[in-house]
Amino acid sequence: MKLYLLKKLLFVSLLHLSISTNFANPATAQQDLDLVTLTVSSSCASVNVRLSNGDILKTPFSKQFPRGQNVTLEVLDASVPGCGALPVVTHFRRLIVNNVALAKGEMAAPITLDKDSSVLINYGFNDKPTVTLSGRIRCGLSQVRVTENQIEGQTGNLLTHFDLTLFQGQPIKLEASPYSSCGNTGSILGFHHWVVGGKHFPEGQIIVDVAPEKYTLAVPYYSPFIVPWVPVSSFQLLRNGNPVDFIREDDKLKKYTVILNADNFPQGTIVFVDGNETQIIRATTTQLEVQLPGKRAKTSGLISVQVIAPSIYFAPVPIEVRKE
Repeated sequence: MKLYLLKKLLFVSLLHLSISTNFANPATAQQDLDLVTLTVSSSCASVNVRLSNGDILKTPFSKQFPRGQNVTLEVLDASVPGCGALPVVTHFRRLIVNNVALAKGEMAAPITLDKDSSVLINYGFNDKPTVTLSGRIRCGLSQVRVTENQIEGQTGNLLTHFDLTLFQGQPIKLEASPYSSCGNTGSILGFHHWVVGGKHFPEGQIIVDVAPEKYTLAVPYYSPFIVPWVPVSSFQLLRNGNPVDFIREDDKLKKYTVILNADNFPQGTIVFVDGNETQIIRATTTQLEVQLPGKRAKTSGLISVQVIAPSIYFAPVPIEVRKE
């Protein structure tokens, strides 16, 4: 009976991975166009921004451009009437582009979009440490609604993939779309769960509260199947034995392993990476360390690590590949 259940789970999981892969092929049209995303937010209230193409948009927003395009961004509001609950006028301080602070008072900046980029418009008297929240989806595109957890906080829809610059520890809400399409097949996938900063949130919890203290990957997972997923407790990517947040594009994959933690990994557990069974180099009943297969990480995106055990189907673990 156990063998039958294992085979059934293996069939369903591999079918799921196969469909994800097949869905991903049409979605590469997005990559073939070689588009990158510019994401702009403000530290205080929603403000107006003019782009060199003439668009005037309110923060927060994300917009796609061809890779390598030069864009000039201009902040139109020199001050805002209040920050959160503060009933005072707050003045523009500086632009922060890809976590690099520009000159104080400089309200316009040219940006070469050779990668997904982020801009934080800082208002107030102080400069604070910033972190990046990277929003990705396994296949296709999806919108994520981002809301600041403060009075009159900004709210906006950002299109994956996006890099959102935040102040360290800044509390926000992430709301996934209830449905997502994958490629141009017309198939609709239902939301399943969030994985943010290595933490699996409960199934069906579409809104999550986070306050990133460091670089953080946020992934909403969607699934066409009704197979129950058991989350891993936590996971950590290692490069040559040292903890890292992501894989650098074009780096050698043999340098990377993933540590997976759970309450119990039964005997007979196997691990797949993007549909291919991979080597488990160390195993206990509560922890696995697996080697990432392949030669090099060729393109930015997500690698999916899937653990399957007799009668147990663990939720996928997202590993990010990123161009820096």
